Amino acid sequence: MTLTISTYRASGPINIPLVAVQDGDGPWTVLTGTMGVYTATLHDDRYGVVTSCVTSASSGVDLWYGAVSDATTLYVEDCADPGPAVANISGTVTGAAAGDPMSVLDGYFGETDLAAGMTMYTLSTYAVAQRLIAEELVDTRPVKLATVDGIVTDGATIDFDLTAGFAPATQALTGNWIEGAELSYRDADGVSVIDIATTPFDTFRAFPADKLGSGLDRLVITGPNGSGVIRYFKTPADQQVTLPTSPLLMQQPIASATPYPNVGFTVPVQADTTYDLYFSTTNTTNITRGFSIEMTPAWVAKKYPGGAPIAYTAPDLHALAGWSTDYQPEAGIALDWTISPTKYTNIDWFPSVPPGTLYAHDGGELAFTNLVGQLPAP
Repeated sequence: MTLTISTYRASGPINIPLVAVQDGDGPWTVLTGTMGVYTATLHDDRYGVVTSCVTSASSGVDLWYGAVSDATTLYVEDCADPGPAVANISGTVTGAAAGDPMSVLDGYFGETDLAAGMTMYTLSTYAVAQRLIAEELVDTRPVKLATVDGIVTDGATIDFDLTAGFAPATQALTGNWIEGAELSYRDADGVSVIDIATTPFDTFRAFPADKLGSGLDRLVITGPNGSGVIRYFKTPADQQVTLPTSPLLMQQPIASATPYPNVGFTVPVQADTTYDLYFSTTNTTNITRGFSIEMTPAWVAKKYPGGAPIAYTAPDLHALAGWSTDYQPEAGIALDWTISPTKYTNIDWFPSVPPGTLYAHDGGELAFTNLVGQLPAP
């Protein structure tokens, strides 16, 4: 079986400093890429992949543990990708009631606000294909939406007419211990937050099904102790949510010092759950170095059969060709750690999704919790 790993930037394929693969429980093998494509032969039905990440603010490695049944073609974005060019746009928003403020949103969480009575806006965004959205607001929540789809260019004039727009669908939200909720428009190009619910968080406003085009409504509900649920849907409907509870750790994470600062995790296993583990150091100049680890349910079931707990310490990678001390946590600094169990429904495994493709589908859901802590420097 051949495992193929493609590394890329927005500008196209690119090799990155380090890619290595583990076949089953075998040794880690460094791969050589050709135009961002790396291949390895697998003899086991599960594998691990290491990719490096270096930016001006952070560095480290990502470890992906998957099974052949999850995917045999993976896509990894270079974290140092400078991204698309900036595009500064301007225009007008008309058609709102005299006393209502407005906002213009891009697909990258960008937003510019217009006070009631104003019509002209400017927005710094990106020169890419995306959906731009204008909102008329009452009590900070949308009552009318208008959209413009296309390839954004620097200096473009893009106008919105809310009189030709549409009202969002208002739906009920119920659940346990809800502390926040927001609704976004989500497509393969980006995310736009259109509604942030206000206390008591019992309603949300969404794109009607006939206005979504290729996109989905994305409802994020948050609760206590880092818990949350994210749902994707085409047809807005009332939502009832049960927020997950955090697992009880049988043993707290343990720090070790060699071959570099490391963390050992012991985590109880739940069926059909993806586990994300993370640990890092942050120095006095706010440079973060750490390990990000993800284990699919299929890999966990094969590695820890019978529901045995995950007992994991990041592997010793320092002897790999291409290894840099920039990838490892720094000595003498406290180690921050996170454990994030997530149940995915109708959501593709993120690294298996080609660039420009949305990983979520109609009816998709993520239900997650986050356990966080800090350990003294080992």
